[in-house]
Amino acid sequence: MWARVATVQVKPGRMDELLKIYDETQRSVNQGMQGFQSARFLTDRNANTALAVTIWATENDAKASVTTSAMQSVMDRFGEVFEGPPTTVNYEVSADY
Repeated sequence: MWARVATVQVKPGRMDELLKIYDETQRSVNQGMQGFQSARFLTDRNANTALAVTIWATENDAKASVTTSAMQSVMDRFGEVFEGPPTTVNYEVSADY
């Protein structure tokens, strides 16, 4: 099992807009991808940061998920509220309970 963690700086005052975009897009995009298992979206309004943590069956599933046209379309929409591109790292899940 693999986790993809994306960290992003959000433009000041745009967190609610970010949450709306995430809610409108990510569930349907992720659930349609091979190997998707679950997602968590974490925010810190004081620091204007957000983390998206998605869990995938395999490392290949995690890597492939960011290359789809559906995901690129969503990322274009997020660009309105991001200060810059997200930083993304894949991790092997070593414990899950």
